[in-house]
Amino acid sequence: MASPLEGSLRRTIGNALRSTFYACTVTKVTPGDGPPYDPGPPVRTPYTCKGIVDTYSLFDRQNTLIKTGDVKVLVLAASLPVVPSTTDTVQIRGVIYTIIDVATDPAQAVWTLQARP
Repeated sequence: MASPLEGSLRRTIGNALRSTFYACTVTKVTPGDGPPYDPGPPVRTPYTCKGIVDTYSLFDRQNTLIKTGDVKVLVLAASLPVVPSTTDTVQIRGVIYTIIDVATDPAQAVWTLQARP
């Protein structure tokens, strides 16, 4: 069942923050289309979107799997037509990060990506 927060709230947040977020690219990485024993090179499909980079606080880092150097990339869900996953990468402001973890808010308006350079 879909959340009552989805839909119009997601669009409202996306439209309100679109001009303050930077252009970024989430690249979906899927296995090659060969046989299982030799799938071939992975297929990379880029999707442009809007995002910002934030840092984790010391409180966030203590007793978690967040390492020094990890960043929090916030991506407007309305600007990204796919769901990011831990096999993907995100490029923002000239830096390419590997996505370590993916979370979203109750309205599914913003993807929070734990990312590592």
